[in-house]
Amino acid sequence: MSKPTKSAAWFAVAVGIATACFVAVKSHAATPFPDAAAERFSVTVTGSGPDIILIPGLASSAATWDGTVAHLKARYRLHVVNVAGFAGEPAGANASGEVVAPTVEAIDAYIKANHLKPVVVGHSLGGTMGLMLARAHPEDVTKLIIVDALPYAGVMFNPAATVDIVKPYAVAMKSQIEAMSDEAFKTQETGTLAHMVTAPADVTRLAGAIKPPRRRPVAV
Repeated sequence: MSKPTKSAAWFAVAVGIATACFVAVKSHAATPFPDAAAERFSVTVTGSGPDIILIPGLASSAATWDGTVAHLKARYRLHVVNVAGFAGEPAGANASGEVVAPTVEAIDAYIKANHLKPVVVGHSLGGTMGLMLARAHPEDVTKLIIVDALPYAGVMFNPAATVDIVKPYAVAMKSQIEAMSDEAFKTQETGTLAHMVTAPADVTRLAGAIKPPRRRPVAV
């Protein structure tokens, strides 16, 4: 296999960051939205008080926020999102076509359907989705908290990056990842984790959560 490009390495890092923030998936009483057939995400609601929406990162599950929920549920009502197709969740409407923008629109619909005025918290890809939501629907968001996210990650590697510049690299990364064997993908991601996680036992635990994304091609 050819040596990964800088952009392919960036994708590996992005997946590694998300996986490093992942904790073991637990059973959640999640409700698909808008419904099981057209699901863009599921949501678990816990606690009472002012509303907070929590969006996990790329490849992560709602369980990413378990510690946060435990800490805040006595004072806030927490709406924890799990994007359809991530962490073993049925892909629903995310099985084809774009994923991120339609999911942001579905979060807007959820907020309006439930008459919420939430604080929105997002990690990594979830932070980017929070930024997209605030830009498209500023009335939805009272406050926005983003963790390890950028409005446009391409500028980390090229300050002049545009969608047209980055898109060919994204298409190439998509093809490369789909062509990788499951073992090669896991080896690549385990190596990434080893540079990002301090405890070897945690590297092993998190590596066990890595699933090749070829069952649903990576959206570009």
